Amino acid sequence: SKSEKNVENFRNQIKDYLEDSAKAKSERDYYKRELERIKTEAKFKDDQINLFAKSENKNNDDSKK
Repeated sequence: SKSEKNVENFRNQIKDYLEDSAKAKSERDYYKRELERIKTEAKFKDDQINLFAKSENKNNDDSKK
C-alpha cells in the first residue's frame, strides 16, 4: 500500500541520516585528534626554537666578555 511505501521510504531516510551522522562524527573526531597532534608538534618546534635562541644569546654574551 501507499502508506507502507511511505513508511519504508521514511525508514530508509532515517537509516541514511544515521549513517551520515555517524560518518560525520567519526571524521570530526579524526580532525580533532589531528589538530591536537599538529598543535603539540608546533609547540615542540617552538620550544626547540626558543631553546636554540637562548643558547645562541648565551654564546654571544659569553664571547663579549
